Amino acid sequence: MDPGCCSANWGLLLPQVAALVALDQAANPGTAWVYYGLINGGIPVNVPGCNGWGATGGLAGSPVTYAHEIGHQFGLPHARCGNAGAGNAAYPVYEPYDLPVDPPGTSNWTMASIGEYGLDINNGDIANPIDFEDFMSYCGPRWMSAFTYAYLTNIAGLTPVVIPTGSGAAARVITDEERNFERDETAIVPLIHILGSIDVDGKVEVVSVARLKTRYLRGFGRETGHMAQLLDADGRIIAQDHLYSYPSEGCESRPGEESGCSECKEKQPILFKAMVNDVAPGSVLRIVKRGKVVWERKGTEKPPGFGEVTAELNKEGALKLTWRFERDSKENAEHAEVWVRWTNDDGRTWHALTVGQRGTSVTIDPAQLPSGYIRFQLLATDGFHTVTAVTEPVNLPAKPPAVTIQYPHASSRVYEERQIHLFGTVSSYTGNAIDPEKASWYIDGELVSNGFDAWVENPGRGRHVVRLDVQEGDMKGSASQEIEIIATNEEPSTQGH
Repeated sequence: MDPGCCSANWGLLLPQVAALVALDQAANPGTAWVYYGLINGGIPVNVPGCNGWGATGGLAGSPVTYAHEIGHQFGLPHARCGNAGAGNAAYPVYEPYDLPVDPPGTSNWTMASIGEYGLDINNGDIANPIDFEDFMSYCGPRWMSAFTYAYLTNIAGLTPVVIPTGSGAAARVITDEERNFERDETAIVPLIHILGSIDVDGKVEVVSVARLKTRYLRGFGRETGHMAQLLDADGRIIAQDHLYSYPSEGCESRPGEESGCSECKEKQPILFKAMVNDVAPGSVLRIVKRGKVVWERKGTEKPPGFGEVTAELNKEGALKLTWRFERDSKENAEHAEVWVRWTNDDGRTWHALTVGQRGTSVTIDPAQLPSGYIRFQLLATDGFHTVTAVTEPVNLPAKPPAVTIQYPHASSRVYEERQIHLFGTVSSYTGNAIDPEKASWYIDGELVSNGFDAWVENPGRGRHVVRLDVQEGDMKGSASQEIEIIATNEEPSTQGH
């Protein structure tokens, strides 16, 4: 496997993330969300982050990878430093830091300076444009460039609401009743959601077909020249959509490394998504290229039907969902996959939980669910029909709040002559807000401050343990981190970002 390429395991994970995104849209009507799949750090991967199908994910504890892959989600190509292929042609040449300009045909670029000085507000460090490179590049050390900052500041996905200024000004609503030639990507409508890949020899493989109400999540996909079509019993096309391709890009650098990403040299499969209007069950789903059928699935006469569905906690405390299909529909459930959502407000809002399940049961760690009474909705879909069933409520036990220390990390530069910035966050499994006064910071076991964001006196050079405790009712969540305090001109013994 070439460095920077995504291993085959990513091809199994990313379509699940993309399907979860589609399943979750009804929970967030009218809002713009970015989804990122977090992977446990102990799982072996060839690259710590990858994106494809308009979905992305990476190892937990790798914030630079997170920023890089989310940048791709917003349409940012690689900045031109390192073996980044063609790179972003719009990225400016920052004089004098990017001089001389790399000649045409360059494969190993050196032109991704951040362009201006950057300030780390946690410790006062200065990012010098002479040697700091944009985090969308394959070089380091990394920071955000003036170009990327301006791009993300003005992108609609991060600023979805515009309110006019001026005393007493009211929001103006402009409507256009003319026919739109672009699909509305904000409305939640019935769609046939198809995910798959086209290998280097042109073979089409479909990994998921589901009918559900979701958004037309095209994002930054590009038309492939293939069409997904729904046909009726007479062979007439009643709905169709382009197959949109999404690049599969991995970043080779890992937590603690300055750089190391490189462009894939081998030709990679095309990852595609299609979203066909669900206008009728139809008789055939197919994919064509220049009129030639390259994939086809025929419809079933009867949809899969659920029999009994149950949800319960097993002896180990894990959540077990079980289901069975009605006897006369088992043969029609050959292609059926089960997707699951949950609600804690009696069905007013459904949140995605898992997708692509087969068989008759699935066991889930309840740590990823809130406390209290939860119902689960199971959706069985075979590409032509979707049937649903809802379980009785399950009372999930109360859990302490989930606490995270955002700063300092083990590899952060913390200087002995300066105050220490302590910054943390908390999430309640009840969904309630937690009073900042319930958060307590300790250094080496001694209380130093309350609240989630604080500046405290420095305990001196050497290794120390920072702990954040958060009280919620009679339960307490806690997180701790060992840090090293150094002199200004000293390198920490643990390198990294």
